[in-house]
Amino acid sequence: MRRRRKHILLLAAVLLAAFAGLVTAAGRDFSYGSGTGGFVKLDGEYVSTSFGFSIRYPLGWSVLANEEEVGNHVTFSSRPLDDSKMEQLISPDEAKIAIYVLPNQNSQNLDDWIHELDARDPYPPVIESLERRVIGGQEARVNIENILGTNSAVAYIPYRGKVYLIMGPPIESVYASLFLEMLGTFQFEVASADVNASSF
Repeated sequence: MRRRRKHILLLAAVLLAAFAGLVTAAGRDFSYGSGTGGFVKLDGEYVSTSFGFSIRYPLGWSVLANEEEVGNHVTFSSRPLDDSKMEQLISPDEAKIAIYVLPNQNSQNLDDWIHELDARDPYPPVIESLERRVIGGQEARVNIENILGTNSAVAYIPYRGKVYLIMGPPIESVYASLFLEMLGTFQFEVASADVNASSF
C-alpha cells in the first residue's frame, strides 16, 4: 500500500512539473526575478552608430565595446571589466549583459535561425521557456536557456539581415528584472548620439 502511494505521489509531482513547464513555455508565467528593477535608474545611453541601435543602462556600469571582434559585441557590467575578465563568471549580486550582432544572411525566420545556431554549438543550451515580445519595434524572442548548468535569459532580435543577440544575467541575479527593463529601451534607427551617450 505504501509503495503504491509513493508511486501515485511521484506521478502527481511529475504531472504537476510537466504542466508548469507547459504554462511557462506558453509565456504565461515568464517570471525572471524581482531583483532591482525600478530601483536602479537607466540614466546612461549607449549608441552604436555602426549598427544603428541604442540601449539604456545604469550610468555607473562599465561599458566595454569591440566592434572588430567576432560578433561585434558590447558588454555592460555592474563591475569594472577588461578583456581578461570578459569570460569570467559573475556572482548573483553582479551582472554582465552582452550584445552580439550576428549575420542572418538568408533572412531566415527567427526560430529556424536560433535552431541552426544551437545546432552548431558543441554545448547547445536547453531552452527552459520562451516568450515572444516586441523589442525595438521588431518581433523578438526571449528564452530562458540552461547554458552549462546556469539558467539565463537570452533575447534574439532580427533586423535587416542580422540578429541582435542579447545575453542577460542568470535568473537568480538581483539584476534579472533590470535586464528586461533594459530590453524595453532597445531601439533601432539611431540618427545621432546624445551628448551623454557612449558609442562605437
